[in-house]
Amino acid sequence: MRSMRPLKGFLSFVTPVLGALALFAQQGCTEHNKARFYTYCDATGCFQCDVAGCVAQDGRAPGAACASSAECAPGCYCSSNRQCAEAGYCDKATDCASGFACNVARHSCEPTTSATPPKSCRIQTDCGSGNECFNGQCQQTPVPPNHCVFNRECGTGGACVDGLCEKGCTSDASCGTGRVCQNQHCLPKPVDNKACITSAQCGSGQACVDSVCHSACSKDADCQAANKNDICVASVCRADERRIPQCKTNADCGTGRECTNAQCRTFCMANSDCASCTDGTVCSTGYCMTSREVSPQCKLAADCKSASLHCADGACGQ
Repeated sequence: MRSMRPLKGFLSFVTPVLGALALFAQQGCTEHNKARFYTYCDATGCFQCDVAGCVAQDGRAPGAACASSAECAPGCYCSSNRQCAEAGYCDKATDCASGFACNVARHSCEPTTSATPPKSCRIQTDCGSGNECFNGQCQQTPVPPNHCVFNRECGTGGACVDGLCEKGCTSDASCGTGRVCQNQHCLPKPVDNKACITSAQCGSGQACVDSVCHSACSKDADCQAANKNDICVASVCRADERRIPQCKTNADCGTGRECTNAQCRTFCMANSDCASCTDGTVCSTGYCMTSREVSPQCKLAADCKSASLHCADGACGQ
């Protein structure tokens, strides 16, 4: 019987090439498909991710001291407290979240000012989905750049709601400030008669966010000394609800799977290749996905056009 080894060698060479051609043929790997790729930062630095994996970026990571945004990594800016802060990679204004504008030269979202007067509140439900009650005033909940849309982006047992990861848990110790473990998810702490409304009811330097006092900070380490599950967001310690990268290179994934956009995926050429794939049964941009991943109903609560609806796993619901 003729050896299959030469054929296997040929397939191992040609499959990635065909995958790249499929990506360019369907959407392209640059401008039109930029939304599929993203930047993120962790303790080891800032990374730009694409179909080939994640590559470290030049510039300072969030929390590092800065004098100007030019010193910060792409996707970051120099905040008012002279610390690099992450806000997302962009090519145009629509790539950035509300309250941010695209600095095209740096490919980085940077904050703008808003003239809309805030609405007063006592608890989060006064503000509606996608918003928080901060010091007695409603404001948009800070959402990480390149936030989650689907549950699979939030780690084992996690769920994505309104762009934030409700991480899987076994006890309150697994959750950040203002969160408790309920139904094996880190969820907002129920309001009780000890809850704050304004920051004046909290200790010195603390802020009242959704009825819970949060410590002030300038970097993640300021928060993690008290709660390892917190990060510093907009100078306030908050639960780390960022998207969880599943991989950085193909070696992080199992046999026959590739690391694309920091997620392990199964390569495909047609829907028939995905018939038994756990990632989904639709072949899109060269990888098996679910139909919801291909065409999500929403990405954030604002897409649902109702203060009572949330965007959960890419679909609007209560």
